[in-house]
Parts: sequence; structure tokens; C-alpha cells
Amino acid sequence: MSLAPGIYLIRNRKTGFYIVPNNKTSSGDLVTTIKIGDQVPKEAKLTVSVDRTGVYTIESDSNLSVADSGKTDKNGKRYLEWQEGDYQWSIKAASTGLWNIKLVNDPKFAADNFTIGRNVILVENGDASETRWEFVSSG
Repeated sequence: MSLAPGIYLIRNRKTGFYIVPNNKTSSGDLVTTIKIGDQVPKEAKLTVSVDRTGVYTIESDSNLSVADSGKTDKNGKRYLEWQEGDYQWSIKAASTGLWNIKLVNDPKFAADNFTIGRNVILVENGDASETRWEFVSSG
């Protein structure tokens, strides 16, 4: 099973927080999450594209992609940031309606919602609940 391309709200199953760029997102900014109430901010909607080889891009309205920064924060966590270009991800079914977002070239690393600072980080061999994401169609 594969995720269909489209416009989504992307929610972490464990924390209930959604990936969202803020209005001032620019290349190099951290990928963070928020708790969404009754009003869904327009910028929380992200475009998910897939190419012929089955790799995905997650992009904001400002044409920046979710990418591995290759850097670690002060807590020693490898974090994601917004970057120009089409950064590629492997998105695989984890269970019914839930997905893992993994590095294409190193699939043991998966995106996780680190609750301290609400940053999205990469974890190596994380447990199932922390690396599962729900893609809520919003197009």
C-alpha cells in the first residue's frame, strides 16, 4: 500500500501534534509541530508528492521541503529543517491509516515528534508509536 499524493495535515500519532511551518518559514528553519484546535491554520496544509520511483516530497506553500538537516540540536537529537529543493523521503505503511516517514538512503532513521521544543527529529530504530504519522486529507 502506498500513500496517494495530495494535500495533507500530518499528525504524529503519539503526541497528536501536527507538522506546520510558521508564516515566516525560510530555508534552514526547524520543522516544528503545533496542537491544532477548531481552526486549522492554512499553513498547516502540506503538499505530498510522489515520483515514478515511489519516493516522496513534503512541501509547504512557500515551496520549501521537509529535509534532514544533518545536524544535531543541544539535546543531541538530529533534527529536520525546511530546505529549498525536493528532499526525498520513503513513506511506508506502518499500520492501518498510519505511516512511517523514513530516509530513503538510510531507512533505519524515521521522523519522530520530540515533545521538548516540539521539533521533528530523526530517531534510529524508534519504537512504533513514536514514529507513526497520520496523513489527514485536506485538499
